Amino acid sequence: MFDVITSDKQIQELLRMKEKGERDFNSAMKNSEIRGIEKGLKKTALSMLTDVMPISTINKDTGLSISKIKSLKLD
Repeated sequence: MFDVITSDKQIQELLRMKEKGERDFNSAMKNSEIRGIEKGLKKTALSMLTDVMPISTINKDTGLSISKIKSLKLD
């Protein structure tokens, strides 16, 4: 792809570095989003446990595994 743009090796390297930086940034943002969603689900499950909801209901509503919900209960 970069060979079409220019044959200058320094510019090619800068473009590769820019593209890598963009990929790394997008990956970090996606990982942050996933962690945020997981944190929210755990907080919701903990609230549901506090309200004495059945673990099976919490599992169904949050998608968290039963073992994960039980571990929240122990913390």
